[in-house]
Amino acid sequence: MPRLIEESPEESIELAPAGAAVESGKASTRHGPKPRKTRERNPTLDVLAAIGGADPAQVTGKAWGGIAAALKEIREVCPGVTAEEINRRAVHYRQHMPGAMLTAHALAKHWATCDRPPPSAQATPQPARNYKPFTT
Repeated sequence: MPRLIEESPEESIELAPAGAAVESGKASTRHGPKPRKTRERNPTLDVLAAIGGADPAQVTGKAWGGIAAALKEIREVCPGVTAEEINRRAVHYRQHMPGAMLTAHALAKHWATCDRPPPSAQATPQPARNYKPFTT
């Protein structure tokens, strides 16, 4: 197969191996993912992240922004909210909406509703029935 571009020896460039420092003093960016910045743990924020089943250690940076926004909304109406209060209302959320996915945003949206558990379902009495045996 013919070469489309011919290189002359003076035009060839040697590439440094991956991970090596380049002459400009900058380190190569091919080390892999950037190390994640550590943040000070906030129990309220961690509990809000975990209510839907997520591991707070695996939540992405962009997701933390959304969870923090939900916590900010909750703090507008409940400034002294604690991790225990978030857990308590999460239990009520699951009772009110058993089929709905529980997320930080969903809990913030339904914060007022989840102050109390749903009213107990009142069982309606079943009428007395006389079943006759089936005969053919």
